[in-house]
Amino acid sequence: MSATDVSCVDCGTDFTVDLPEEGTLGYRMIAALIAREPRCDGCFGLAEKVAEEQERLSARAARRNRSQLPNRLQGQGIERVTAKPGQQAAIDAAKQWAGAKDAGGLMLTGETGVGKTRIAAAACWTRLEHFPCIYASVARAMAKLGGSFTDEGRAEAVRMFSGNGAVVLDDLDKTRPTDFGLEQLFAAVDAREQAGAPLLVTTNLTPSEIGERYGEPLMSRLAGYCRAIRVEGDDWRVAR
Repeated sequence: MSATDVSCVDCGTDFTVDLPEEGTLGYRMIAALIAREPRCDGCFGLAEKVAEEQERLSARAARRNRSQLPNRLQGQGIERVTAKPGQQAAIDAAKQWAGAKDAGGLMLTGETGVGKTRIAAAACWTRLEHFPCIYASVARAMAKLGGSFTDEGRAEAVRMFSGNGAVVLDDLDKTRPTDFGLEQLFAAVDAREQAGAPLLVTTNLTPSEIGERYGEPLMSRLAGYCRAIRVEGDDWRVAR
């Protein structure tokens, strides 16, 4: 065992490093580290924390990139959403959904323009801090599913619905899907129910209307798995 005096590359503090016996693997590894970036105990711990934070931010960025959340709906977490009249219960439920690993199902219902999409997108953004989540506009996805079998847009829509990870299905009311589209939509909901995965749905439709438009099996899955919260209020688009 030998010792060598070095200076920390970060703070300049002089300190002594005990080296293993010369010629051993441990000696070569520590000597190479000292030669490259000698750090005192305090700065070494700080460097580890910085590396961990960089890794966390990189993982978060990757989750956001994969989420398909439109740019216009990014940037505001559910904790920053100010409740308007008729929204508080939905916001509280969305906060709980966004923060729980095993969040289960949540369905926000209500008339056009009462803020369902804004709440759902904010919940998705908050969830992406710690967990993967896919955001799917049902109307846009169904339009892509109507393409040819070789259409990349259709393949993208299928990938959006597939799997059993957390998903937000926004605007389950704006379209009447083809048989193929209905199969994909049912599979998406069924897979999340079977896996107990997080599912957040927004719709203008009542449960009976969902059954009429999309079929009783889908309505039954949603009604059985999702906690339904009605969002009240005026159409903010008209008011604006």
